[in-house]
Amino acid sequence: LVDHLVAEFEKKLDAKLGDDLVAQSRVREAAERAKIELSSSQQTEVNLPFLAMKDGVPVHLQTTVTRPQFERLAAKLISATEGPCRACLRGCRRRGPGRGRAQGCPRRAAGGDDGDGQVTVQQVRINGLL
Repeated sequence: LVDHLVAEFEKKLDAKLGDDLVAQSRVREAAERAKIELSSSQQTEVNLPFLAMKDGVPVHLQTTVTRPQFERLAAKLISATEGPCRACLRGCRRRGPGRGRAQGCPRRAAGGDDGDGQVTVQQVRINGLL
């Protein structure tokens, strides 16, 4: 989404963000807000005033992002997770009856358990899964 917003800005206004770290940070924050809003609505407005300067004049980014548009942008990333998720579920099924189907996978991914077969949130965070 960030790349899309930057490309949209550069295409519409013929202005480059270049190495402006503040502008790039504002675009990342706007993209995060847009993703959150799109989880509960069909479209959202991204409005970043005074994002950059072009010929001494401030330029603004104002665009609408729709949920289908966002889903197209994220489709490649989502499909890349399908294989590992399916492999994890296959591995969980092999653990046999008596355990929840997905119980063993998070434990193995987190690197252990807390003694009762359950994974703590801290274990997951430590191993970078959350």
